[in-house]
Amino acid sequence: MPPVTSPRLIALSCVVALTAAGCASSGGESRDSLDSTIAINYGTVTTVTPVKLQSDATRNATVGGLVGLLSQARGSGTERLIGAAIGAAVGGLATRAAEGDNMANSFVIELTRGGTVKVVTEQQNIAVGDCVAVETDRHTNLRRVSPVQCSTPRQAHPTIDPQISQNEQSEANACHQAKEELLKAKTEADINALTRKVQVICDH
Repeated sequence: MPPVTSPRLIALSCVVALTAAGCASSGGESRDSLDSTIAINYGTVTTVTPVKLQSDATRNATVGGLVGLLSQARGSGTERLIGAAIGAAVGGLATRAAEGDNMANSFVIELTRGGTVKVVTEQQNIAVGDCVAVETDRHTNLRRVSPVQCSTPRQAHPTIDPQISQNEQSEANACHQAKEELLKAKTEADINALTRKVQVICDH
């Protein structure tokens, strides 16, 4: 998935609506693809707006987090189990999405590189003024990070900055891999455990 290239771009990955089939998958992924570079952009949250999952408010936004993951499970043999596990993890929000009365949060983020993005997720631990990392690959993830990442750009250090970047990629890849494991899970026990794993790894 290419990084943001335009200040007017408001979606960092394919638009995912819960009424659609979700992003297409190319099938099994190799270890190399799981360790590939994930686009990471930083920005400050400017607005947080409760929205209905099935509404016009999600059309021009990237749907991420566990809610976005559920849409990618549609059509799979374990969709119901994954939906139930995610629903339990977020208070039933995902399992009753088809009813159209479930609320998520729409985050508008002003990127440090210019422009804004809008991401809809079930996350409740992100507030206006927070500095976040927008991690984008096959999945989209919001991660609250140090305000330093959203401060005025500093002169790059040839040794320290690559170390920071490597750590950021490691965290983003761990989240990506946890979501892939959840999508491939077959048993109820594995799905429940992997849903918790995604929350622990991706939301910190």
